[in-house]
Amino acid sequence: MTDTPSSLRSVSYNFYFGKTKAGTVKADEWRTLTTAYLPIALVSLRGEGSTHRTSEIAASRRAIRDHTMTLVSAVHIVCQRSMTTARAEAYRGYIVDWMRDLQVLLPHAPHRTNGRMALHVWDYLQLFGPIRSWWCFPYERLIGQLQQLPSNHIFGQQESTLFLSYIKAAKFKCWLNGPSCPPMFREVKSLFDRSVSPSIDANPISVSKDHPPTPQQVIPEDLHRLIQVRRAVLHARTLHKGSIYTRDSTHVGNSLILYYPGCIRNVQPTPGIIKYIFETERVVSFAVRRHLPQFRHYPHFPARLYFSALADHLETVVPEACVGSVAFRAMELLFTAYRCCVFV
Repeated sequence: MTDTPSSLRSVSYNFYFGKTKAGTVKADEWRTLTTAYLPIALVSLRGEGSTHRTSEIAASRRAIRDHTMTLVSAVHIVCQRSMTTARAEAYRGYIVDWMRDLQVLLPHAPHRTNGRMALHVWDYLQLFGPIRSWWCFPYERLIGQLQQLPSNHIFGQQESTLFLSYIKAAKFKCWLNGPSCPPMFREVKSLFDRSVSPSIDANPISVSKDHPPTPQQVIPEDLHRLIQVRRAVLHARTLHKGSIYTRDSTHVGNSLILYYPGCIRNVQPTPGIIKYIFETERVVSFAVRRHLPQFRHYPHFPARLYFSALADHLETVVPEACVGSVAFRAMELLFTAYRCCVFV
């Protein structure tokens, strides 16, 4: 089982090859599978520490693992929110290496036209910059919304029906979020949002000084030893720069973070888990237990292996020091950084 932040797009929980009950896997779901779930499972099963019947089988499996991670690294680079010449060259190098070694490791897998097309992505990175600036996901999402609108399928009328229905839905959503919407409807919308996404609070507490004061409470002993204060405001979740953070007892996926220790940005970010979210003098901070490091293997894929053991002590982390959330496979102990909009 993999714990992921709620901001990471989900995929069908019963997805595996050859089964139709998982539905059609969309392009964005393939991207999520390739950059998060697949490498976590692959490195867990075939990484250092895994056992095999013979040394030859172990060498073959790990060669296939490294070959697959070459392609994963290329996908990760091309999906970055910013692009440089060095990143574009690294992308092309990974694609060339992957195509060169494909039939060496997998003789039964013939080359396809897709490999040649993937090489030409390097040209577009040079011409148009990050792929996020020109990929088709927003248009495909809009097409999916239009396909779900009811129509009479009569040419000449279908287009205007879809257009008017889309405009009505957009105006209705704008009205629900506007000041003219009655409080009763806002409450109904809040209940609806919570029923659709129960893991996310419809109105999370924001890290700002605008929210009204909350009564303080007696804090646990381990938190008292950290902050040397007997009473503070404890929160279950908080919102900072569009990211939702929770304590581990509320939502494990949103409590796993990658942060700069001591808010020093010239050091390596460290993964940890939020045990408490506390507020003192209208400033919200996290009490975090960090995971102990082991090693990092792939330079262009932000994955590292960490021990499941946590540090004995808590440390204070301000939201500004958080790089983003992480995905965590509890059984195999692999963290992978999920790049949010502020981490490029």
